[in-house]
Amino acid sequence: MQSLAVLLNKPDLFIKEEILRQVYENPDTRLIDFIKHILGIQHLPSKKERIEAEVQRFLQNHSSFSPAQRRFIYALQSLLLRQGEEQDQGTFTLDHLIQAPFNRIGKIEDLFSTHELTETLQFANSQVA
Repeated sequence: MQSLAVLLNKPDLFIKEEILRQVYENPDTRLIDFIKHILGIQHLPSKKERIEAEVQRFLQNHSSFSPAQRRFIYALQSLLLRQGEEQDQGTFTLDHLIQAPFNRIGKIEDLFSTHELTETLQFANSQVA
């Protein structure tokens, strides 16, 4: 497999890890993993699958979140899934989280403690790729 990956990554074949990362929206995946996915040996999760799994993990780690806080995180998930289609792929800031659709759920200062808000912003920015 490794020899095949080296062979396919040669400049004249135009099979580049960077191009595959963009096409598959998998910024951290190695060429060998793309090859295994293409050959059907290994499943490569889509951007949607990765974000949904990370959101579930984040919510499990914050099991005390209220229903309104959970709605806020699911609104964030929707925005993360649309990222790249509709908006710049910049970093999330507090300004993003006080605009629609988030402000329809509630004021962030009423929903989250400073610590929770910091964690939420760090989480959102860790998903931007």
